[in-house]
Amino acid sequence: MAFPFCALRLAQYWRGKCALCLETTDLQDSHFLPKAFYKLARTAGETNPNPIVVNPNVAMKTSKQVSDFLLCAACEDRFNKSGESWMTSNCWRSDADFPLYFAIKAAKPAWASNDFSVYKGAEISGVDVRKLTYFAMSVFWRGGVHEFGPIAGHKPTKLELGPYAEELRQFLLGTAGFPSHVALAVTVSSTPETGRNEMMIFPWRKDHRPDMRQFSFVIPGVTFQMFTGKGMSKAIRDWCIVRSPANYIYMAPRMEEANLTNMAHLLAKSRPVGDLR
Repeated sequence: MAFPFCALRLAQYWRGKCALCLETTDLQDSHFLPKAFYKLARTAGETNPNPIVVNPNVAMKTSKQVSDFLLCAACEDRFNKSGESWMTSNCWRSDADFPLYFAIKAAKPAWASNDFSVYKGAEISGVDVRKLTYFAMSVFWRGGVHEFGPIAGHKPTKLELGPYAEELRQFLLGTAGFPSHVALAVTVSSTPETGRNEMMIFPWRKDHRPDMRQFSFVIPGVTFQMFTGKGMSKAIRDWCIVRSPANYIYMAPRMEEANLTNMAHLLAKSRPVGDLR
């Protein structure tokens, strides 16, 4: 499932095969999740302002970021222009700076209950559905084609994408459309409150069934869920931001609670080290 990777160290570059375009060239030090998100997690004014990294083993502050020599300069630029730059500018940045949230809240929901609201992304001027989609799929794809190195002694999970890794590569390269048996659900935080948004969770497999898999990751203010497999229900296909009639986007406080619960479970298992002791 991993792409063929043979690299030689040449000065400050690695020379090898770009995972996206498959050209052999100088590779860039590519981030798994954009470095801009690490900056958002820094706490200004503290002696050690670095983000807190939590995994099943330890909780610690570190400046280390998850990256590796994965993409060529042209493909890095493609990722940046096609989704990363827009996403890092529109995700949660502070209580008062969360453009995606404020754009959605200004719109009328297509359907709403006390804990779940559906919005027509295609009809909201501050929402770029194409860039939201591209960004999300680029992160899931990275998680499936490369095993990134450890941070705080723990490696991010390598996703089992099977045949969908190649279908996603072609979609991201622009040589194919959105994969037939893949669905993407995007849930934006229902509040700009710092405590419910100041986190990121690397991609992981959330559910595994014989004919369907579910993966997820979280960036400040947004949760992405990807479903793969021929066994996806019609309901899941209809939830997809790409396949739904008006590119549905969701707000669900229960999703925020689930993210906080996941973080709490990790913290309960981990051993605080360094400045956190």
